[in-house]
Amino acid sequence: MPLVNMIGRVEPSTFAQQVRRHHIVIFDRVTPPPLLTGNYLLIDTLAPNLPIVASGEVSEPQIIDWQPTHPLLRQVQLEHLAIRKAQQVSLQPGAQSLIEADTTSLLNLVQNDELRVVHLAFDLFDSDLPMRVAFPLLLENIFQWLYPGMAAFSSRQIRVGEPYTLPLDGEIQEVTVRKPGGERIRVPVTNNLLRFTETQRVGLYTVRVGNRAERFAVNLLSDQESRILPQTSPLPPSQEEGGGLFTEEEVKKPLWFYFILAALLLALGEWYCWCRGS
Repeated sequence: MPLVNMIGRVEPSTFAQQVRRHHIVIFDRVTPPPLLTGNYLLIDTLAPNLPIVASGEVSEPQIIDWQPTHPLLRQVQLEHLAIRKAQQVSLQPGAQSLIEADTTSLLNLVQNDELRVVHLAFDLFDSDLPMRVAFPLLLENIFQWLYPGMAAFSSRQIRVGEPYTLPLDGEIQEVTVRKPGGERIRVPVTNNLLRFTETQRVGLYTVRVGNRAERFAVNLLSDQESRILPQTSPLPPSQEEGGGLFTEEEVKKPLWFYFILAALLLALGEWYCWCRGS
């Protein structure tokens, strides 16, 4: 489970340390300092250094478009969402809008190598979103996008070549991974997340974090690739059409033929016995 911290008061002197200790930081109507690294959910607030600029408020914005295929909006239904008021924002290069209203953008993203931000441009209590089925789905999608390790943590088995991610607590900078062949390598940790990509070999991997060990398996995870029984290859079309190879062909004959043959044999037997008796 990721470490989530909801900020009620910002202490500039300890803010960087707070960010390092938590996987996701939520600012709910609290103005954050400039955000440089980490994963953030901003609710009805903005950081001064983001490419999203607020210029007042709008009343009763009406949703006109959203991106249902984006991971944040997967299975989220937003028809007739009622919002009393929202921030009026404009997006600059580096920001992406996922939910657009007639007068503002309601859900926005900022992402780079060190920073992930989800910006919700309205107070949740100024809308009926918390009363909808879409609300827990949206939050789950947001948390998984902000911190992908949350979804991967429960899976200890991956396909060959897929990256393995593991959320780590504290200020861990590096871990040791033991490969199936016994080789040990050191892997850096970024933002409390281990991302290990050298999974080309099938087998059991061990992640050593201090005195604690985490293990995961790399498998083919494919019925076709994991099949070890001998397989028969289909004949090429030229051979199937009589290209010089013998093939077995099943010939089906009707059953009535055998009944008639049995009746004839029985009649011949009776005739033979009658002739012998006479």
